[in-house]
Amino acid sequence: MELFKKTKQIITSIEARRSFDNSLVYIRRLIRSQDDSDKKLLLLDYVQEVIKRDLHAEFQAAIFYEGYKVRKINAPFPMFFRNENGESICIVTPKEYKEVDLSNDCIFALPWRDISVISTVNMLSEIDFEYIEGNHGALYYYPINICYVHNGNHSISAGMHFKKGKIKADFCDVTPLFSNISTDGASWYNIHTNTVIEELFDFRIGLLFEVAKMKYNIEI
Repeated sequence: MELFKKTKQIITSIEARRSFDNSLVYIRRLIRSQDDSDKKLLLLDYVQEVIKRDLHAEFQAAIFYEGYKVRKINAPFPMFFRNENGESICIVTPKEYKEVDLSNDCIFALPWRDISVISTVNMLSEIDFEYIEGNHGALYYYPINICYVHNGNHSISAGMHFKKGKIKADFCDVTPLFSNISTDGASWYNIHTNTVIEELFDFRIGLLFEVAKMKYNIEI
């Protein structure tokens, strides 16, 4: 059984790398077709938004397709990285928060318990969403501009559906990662040591990272 599990993980990693590579080749070909920087950025914005919406919708619908076997999602990007000097640095900006609008912002929330889906949908159909600091936890990633929910998935998802409410998320600046980590769609790597940091839960997260890095390099 353990051998089967490891074999399945290897196959999944190979598929993730293949999907990542094929998508990235296509995206880069699109961008190379444009000579003007503004048009490159316009295309990259389009690609980024489409991928974000794709992930957003999949996480919301997962419970209907997978039930109790719905996969868990980890924080999309490494919280810590080591620079060229080997120093460990956290991407969370201390005591800085982002107000996230449940009606407009791109939010990755994964409802996983059907009874909680029922209760929160029924409740928020009648009352306003209320942000409670101890019950709702999230991370906001700039400049990719996505919010990852790690606590309060069900009520936040219902709030998104009814387009009501706001939450407070810890602010994370992804830009220092661009010069310190890389990805192949299956894992994150420290570019200074070429060692694995952690695995990705979805190759599309790696694409969002690469697209954001392209935008950053054009804009600076």
